[in-house]
Formats: sequence, structure tokens, C-alpha cells
Amino acid sequence: MRSGRCVFFLLASLAAAAGPAERRVTLHEAIRLALEGNHEVRATRNALLAQREEMGVARGFLLPRLSLEETATRTDNPPGVFMAKLNQGRFTRPTSRSLLSTIPLP
Repeated sequence: MRSGRCVFFLLASLAAAAGPAERRVTLHEAIRLALEGNHEVRATRNALLAQREEMGVARGFLLPRLSLEETATRTDNPPGVFMAKLNQGRFTRPTSRSLLSTIPLP
């Protein structure tokens, strides 16, 4: 019913706008013109496209993610070196045997 009214009003407006230079349109052309100029149809089409894009974004969360990070630091400050190794998880607590091997004997 609603689309029938749109077609009727479109045909009526085309007839009124045609004036002296009449242009005859077929029923298929009138329907095509009505659908092209109908803002509700455009809005619905755009809403459908937006929903499809949102589905693509939602599916993106299911894909695997890869993140890389790299930092570089150069220092000759012993506490800075110690803290850098501690942050990297490369610092291990020395055992008593390794401590004894580093102590010079008199």
C-alpha cells in the first residue's frame, strides 16, 4: 500500500513537473525513478550496508592477533643494567657455587 502511494505520487509529480515538454514514462521507469528518489529506500539500503560492515568487524575479533614490541637500551650504569635484565626476566639468582667461583682466592 505504501509503495503504491509512492508510485502514484511520483507519477503525479512527474506529470505536473513535465509541463509543456511532456515526457512519457513506462511503469517500469516510474517504479525505478520512485525507488531511486525514495529516501526511505536509501536509508534502508545504507542501514543494511552498515550492518554488513559491523558483522565484518565483529568477525575480526575471531581472527588471531599478532603484536610485536622491540626496545633497545644501552647503558654502562650497573643498576640500570641490573634493572633491564630484571625487567626482561633474564636475571637469575646466582647459586653459592657460582659465587665461590667468581671470588678470587688470595
